[in-house]
Amino acid sequence: MVDYQDRLLLCAERCCAISYRHGKCDLALRGQCEKVHDPSKVAVCQQWLVGKCSNADCKLQHQVVPELMPVCMYFLEGVCSNRDCPYLHVKVAADAPACRAFLQGYCPAGAACPHKHLTLRMLKQQQQKQQGQQQQQGVKRRKQHTGARAQHRYVRPVAAAAVTIGEGSGVTGKQPQVLVAAAAGEGRVGVIESRCSVGMVLEQLLPQAEGGH
Repeated sequence: MVDYQDRLLLCAERCCAISYRHGKCDLALRGQCEKVHDPSKVAVCQQWLVGKCSNADCKLQHQVVPELMPVCMYFLEGVCSNRDCPYLHVKVAADAPACRAFLQGYCPAGAACPHKHLTLRMLKQQQQKQQGQQQQQGVKRRKQHTGARAQHRYVRPVAAAAVTIGEGSGVTGKQPQVLVAAAAGEGRVGVIESRCSVGMVLEQLLPQAEGGH
């Protein structure tokens, strides 16, 4: 019994993917392509499916051929309500990749293929949707991270107190700028950023300063 991978290899060796994808092969017209050119395997015109094919010389098939149809994305999401939907209604794994052979022109596995039969347009739309979801998840993670950092930086205000800053200028309470506080008798220096309060330095330095008196 020939399995899925063997069928793909055989088709790749024998079939002309260009003719199946575009409906013609210029090399074959010049007698220079030795691969198989089967008109019944030429892809179905996607423009025709939506009633928009205006090419009078279109080489693709203008008929619904189940084995050649791309999968219905709405069916995969469980929301297809079109009883006459021409697209393929088959169940494949949610994380199944796009069928490479189908994208190139023809997949010999047809509706039994374990991969998704997508057109290039459908594949691009799927990729854009995934990118949008990833961006939304990234924004959500950044917001969560920012919230966690804000909680981590929160400091409960302490009672206002006086501490000597620089050359003996008295400062009481919170200061909205960067301050350098020297602990009396210890020679230690603490730095307070604008988002913090003097209370942070007072909590850490004053007990040691009082012990030195």
